[in-house]
Amino acid sequence: MLDKINIILQGFKKDGLGYLKAKIQTRLKWEREQRELKIFEDDDLISFQSQNTGAAFIRALGKYEAPKVNASVTVLHPKLNIYYYLAGGRMVNDNQHYVFPDNGWRSLVERLDGIEIPGNQDSIALVQIVRVLVSGIHGVLQQNKVSSKFAA
Repeated sequence: MLDKINIILQGFKKDGLGYLKAKIQTRLKWEREQRELKIFEDDDLISFQSQNTGAAFIRALGKYEAPKVNASVTVLHPKLNIYYYLAGGRMVNDNQHYVFPDNGWRSLVERLDGIEIPGNQDSIALVQIVRVLVSGIHGVLQQNKVSSKFAA
């Protein structure tokens, strides 16, 4: 509840009444989508099966514990989209999802490094960004003395 209050206060501070307008529009859109989804689901047995499968996956995911691996991992990621800063150093993006700088890997591996790359998930395939990715991967491979055919 405290996180929600912090997000609302920061939203008003950044956008004023525009924040309230956007929240109302987003909520109305979500409610309309939920009504449309319910109509669709009532008529679709496949959708029902998909819901059951999805629910089973979520239950299993809650019980799964990933083992810690003795490995070094380098995460190449775009700049984090941090919109709200919360207590305890937690961060939230503009879609109000929690953002983790390590994507949850730190507790699973021996060593974790991160390389920030330009762009976002949509622009990652552009030639300029691919060059940056290749250069980053090449650097990591050289640092770990792994032979590579990549050209920097």
